[in-house]
Formats: sequence, C-alpha cells, structure tokens
Amino acid sequence: MDEYNDFSSSGTLFLSFNADTRNHYYFPTKGFKSQLRFEYVMPLSHNWTNEVFSNSFICYIKYDQNIKLNTKFVLSSGLFAGGVIRQDDFVPFQHCFAAGGLNPDNYIDTYVDFTGVHFIQSFGYYMGIVRMKLQYNFFKKMYFTLRADAGANETEIKDVFKPENFMCG
Repeated sequence: MDEYNDFSSSGTLFLSFNADTRNHYYFPTKGFKSQLRFEYVMPLSHNWTNEVFSNSFICYIKYDQNIKLNTKFVLSSGLFAGGVIRQDDFVPFQHCFAAGGLNPDNYIDTYVDFTGVHFIQSFGYYMGIVRMKLQYNFFKKMYFTLRADAGANETEIKDVFKPENFMCG
C-alpha cells in the first residue's frame, strides 16, 4: 500500500450523452454531432496531490450542425460551452479547457480547435466558443474551407463575458 501512496492518481466519474447524424465523417453535408458531458474528478492518492488539487465538477456541451446550401457549398456552425466548479483554486491540468490548433478530433475532448496563429491559444476553467465554416467542394472529395471562431476561455466565469478577453480567429 505504501507504493500506492507515492503514486499520484485521480479518478473520474462521468456521464456523457452523444448524438451523431452526419452523413459523412469528414466534410459532412448534413446532420449534426453533439456531446453533453458531466464529470466528477477526485484525487485518489494520499500524498502531496491532495494538498494541491481538490474534487471538481466539470460540465460541457459541444454541438456542430451542417447545412447543405447547394451541391457545392455546406455551412457548418458550432458551439462549445463548458465550466468547472471547483472547491479550491487548482484543477488537474488535463481537466482545463484549451482553445487552439485546427484538429477537430482530439484525444482530450476539452481541447477545442480554434482558428488562430498559435497552436494552443489559451487554457482556462470556463469557455464559450462559437464557430462558422463555409465549405466549398471544388473537386471530388476535396474541399476549400473558410472558418471563423470567436469566444473566450478564462479562469474565472466573470472574465468570460468581458470584451477585452474576447478571442477571434
């Protein structure tokens, strides 16, 4: 049991609701993909991690809708909103929200693709992002995509709604 006390670990209980009605995995022309997830994260070790991290409740929603405008154009809109309710100031880093990069499918669901100049633009405990994409099919299975993302990602919920914290890409 002493070896376990030296190991830093945390546990996650979660409930997730998912729906996917897209007609194609890549570049869909109709349908939506959504996820609503609730997580409860708790430290399991009895070492220094209990002094730094505490139990946290994490909730977020992802939603992407695809609308076929004609045979060549598809409009895709999206939303991500999430927050962390924590007892203390720190949550394990892997449970923060991150915005950046352009890969829409990440191993960690709370890392959200965001158009911009940096690979990862920001980390925080509260995030709200909206996006719009216009896809043009210029050759069979080849698309040109215009994207726009906007939102905020902050450590305090009151800072998400301040205009100076607004990100746009």
